[in-house]
Amino acid sequence: MLGKLNIIGCGVVGKTLGALWNESSVFAIQDICNQSEASGSAAVGFIGAGKVVASLDSVSAADVMAITVSDDAIENVASRLISSGAITPGVIIFHCSGALSSEILSDLRSFGANVASAHPVKSFSDLEESRRSFPGTKIAIEGDDQAVELLSRAFEAIGGVVFRIDPSAKMFYHTGLVFACNYLTALMECAVETCGKAGLNRTDSLALMQPLVRETIEAIFARGTEGALTGPVARGEAQVVSKQLELLREWKGEFASLYSGLGRIALDIAERKETANAERLAKLREII
Repeated sequence: MLGKLNIIGCGVVGKTLGALWNESSVFAIQDICNQSEASGSAAVGFIGAGKVVASLDSVSAADVMAITVSDDAIENVASRLISSGAITPGVIIFHCSGALSSEILSDLRSFGANVASAHPVKSFSDLEESRRSFPGTKIAIEGDDQAVELLSRAFEAIGGVVFRIDPSAKMFYHTGLVFACNYLTALMECAVETCGKAGLNRTDSLALMQPLVRETIEAIFARGTEGALTGPVARGEAQVVSKQLELLREWKGEFASLYSGLGRIALDIAERKETANAERLAKLREII
């Protein structure tokens, strides 16, 4: 066992990690501090260990403190921890933000803490599924050596695959993941709404797209973006692209802008493939 753990802001991420660490006897789960005692009690129930504390002022000393609040709240939590008196020399304090580095916790070092960030590269949309599928999850980690060493052991004990990341590059790293995950979801919403204009309901649209999306994703990871690109831009079909863009402009301007922006990126990929006619691609670039 690696010591006593407090979890501050125990939502889906905190509950998932807490439950896995408790099951694997990695940490002794101690204090759970949420915005409400009811949500804290629910977290304790899911984790199967720990006790609810009403506020940060009541948090007791621990070997490790996990700050799993939203990004905007991390700095405030760190400040309140300082005033709580719960920080003891050698304590490891980390957050799970993908965008922010451990430097947002740097003031805690003056009180003897070792700080880090550890970001699980995972979509935590469902609690039970997150818990079940966590093994194999990549963990981007950076911070003070002592904190990184212990947290690496803790995440590896529950199936995490740890890799070091440059803290100065975290915002670019996280932005890339936002494109891959969050904006993929938003893009699918655009696809569903557009198929709705053809008379398909949402359920039928998703069912229609499912094999296409799965095949595309599999192709991307098997052959890269160049090997996976198909469709009218890849084939240099200026007439089709022009008509689709015209329809979108008449119906929904933001979808037309998205179509154009993604179309230009697709054109860059198509030009690297060198499979479509160069003149056709040049014509497409004029259109979009």
